[in-house]
Parts: sequence; structure tokens; C-alpha cells
Amino acid sequence: FLAGCYFLFQSLLREKTIYRAQIVALLIAGAAPWIANIVTLLGFSPILDLTPFAFTITGLTTAWALFRYQLLDLSPMARDMVIESMSDALIALDKQLRVVDLNPAALAVIQRSASEVIGRTLVDILPEQAALIEKYKDTPETHTEIMLGPSPLAQAFDLRISPIRDRQGNVAGRVIILRDITDRKKTEEALQSANKVLEERTRQLEV
Repeated sequence: FLAGCYFLFQSLLREKTIYRAQIVALLIAGAAPWIANIVTLLGFSPILDLTPFAFTITGLTTAWALFRYQLLDLSPMARDMVIESMSDALIALDKQLRVVDLNPAALAVIQRSASEVIGRTLVDILPEQAALIEKYKDTPETHTEIMLGPSPLAQAFDLRISPIRDRQGNVAGRVIILRDITDRKKTEEALQSANKVLEERTRQLEV
């Protein structure tokens, strides 16, 4: 029981989404009979053994988790597999522009660990990009291209910002997706240079 609670508690600390409610429900369902049994053994309930009654709490809590939060849904597993394996950087922000979730690709872009990033604002994490963050801080949705990093090593990114809405349709945060397009931009620039050279040679031949 203690080992199971330990792993559930570790998951509770890591999760930042609706699945926290699932974990809390499991902890309550598992702890109820043990707490009732301890209360009975300590003599606080000398007449009745409360343990069987506590299993009612276990059943009701588990049923609530099953039907309210889809406890057996594969969404958490699917989410982890998709988001964690994405080559695009994904950063989820709350209303105050604090980071609430991000994937390994995003950690590689900002060159920080998750413990250094979660709960902090983008300006705290990327002070050198303060001007860029200020430009888009009030933008709920956009699609553009930006440059990140010091010149001449700056990388080109395709930037997408999308709103996160709650069940009432209110904006609860934003998702930022960054796709590295540096190689594509270099290829485009090389093609443009080659076209200019070709046009120049064509004009010289015509003369």
C-alpha cells in the first residue's frame, strides 16, 4: 500500500493536467479502509469496526473517477507518447504566461531542465527574448516565423500560438509550438542566391 501510494504521489507531483484528479481519487480510495482500520485499532471506535464501511468510500470514489474522469481512458498514455516524442517544441502556458508543461524538444530549445522551467514565466526563463515575448504576450493566436539565439548562430522557427480553452469556452492559457525551419530557410536562401546569379549571367549574355 505504501509503495503504491508513493508512486501515485510521485505521479501527482509530475502531472499538471486533469489527470491529477484521477490520482487524488485513487489515493483517497486506497487510503480510506486503512484510515478506518487504524481508527478502530486505536480504540476511537470501540463498538464498530469502521473498515467495512470505509470500503463504501473506496467504491464510490473509484466509480466517480471512472465515470467523471475516465480513469481507464488511454488518453494519458497517448498524450505522453505523442507529446514526448514530438520533434516540434511544445510549451503550455497559463494566463500569467507561466510554464505549466513542455516536452523534451522544448527543453532542448531553451537549454534548461524541467525543474528550472515549470512554474516560471517566459521572461524569467528567456530574458534575452524579452522583446519578442512582449510582442506576443497578448496574442491569443498567431502563426509567424521568428529567429532565436545569438547572431550569426540564430535559428529560424515557425511559431504557432493557440489558445487553451476551458469547458465554458474561456481562454485558460496558450500553447506555443516551435518548429525548427533553419535548414529550410538556408535552402531557400541558397536557391534565391543561385537564381540571382543565373539572372545576372542571363543579362550578361543578352548584352
